[in-house]
Amino acid sequence: MSIAMMEWLSELRTAMDREFGDRSRVMILATVDRSGGPQARCVVCRRVTEDGRLFFASDSRTKKNDQVRGEKRAAIVCWMPAIRVQFRINGDVKIVGYPEDESLRKEIWQGLTDESRSLSFWPTPGIAAASDDAFARAVGSDVPPPQNFEILIMEPKQVIRLALDSHPHRRRLWRAEANWAGVDVNP
Repeated sequence: MSIAMMEWLSELRTAMDREFGDRSRVMILATVDRSGGPQARCVVCRRVTEDGRLFFASDSRTKKNDQVRGEKRAAIVCWMPAIRVQFRINGDVKIVGYPEDESLRKEIWQGLTDESRSLSFWPTPGIAAASDDAFARAVGSDVPPPQNFEILIMEPKQVIRLALDSHPHRRRLWRAEANWAGVDVNP
């Protein structure tokens, strides 16, 4: 990992620790649907690795997974209102599904709460609503992940940090194609 990559990655991790502590690290994932329309939704970041990749648990039956299969380019926005900092991350998203990398799937699965694991056993998202008793409340870690449990991995190509805690605001940009060298730009 380059020293320049360490700069934005260190800043992101520090900001997330300050903002979220032990709480879920909620971010917005923006994808493009097959008609070219933008789609955005909140997701929970499960891991940020030393090489800057961001990991998200997902369901193969959702529209977001279908959209990523059609167009791997996506964007993540992480707004941290308590510290008044926003990170915007553009890159490519890879899907890890069954049986591709069972060790990664099981590792992420084990890190979920019982309530979060139960979502993978709910009826197919986006179709007519099922009766309430079709929705499990909790699934223990001893239950293996179902085949529809997938991991989305964002591989960053560009990162922007916007700090709104000063006047003027401060914006810094890092790009993979520039070996992650950071540059301050007008907000």
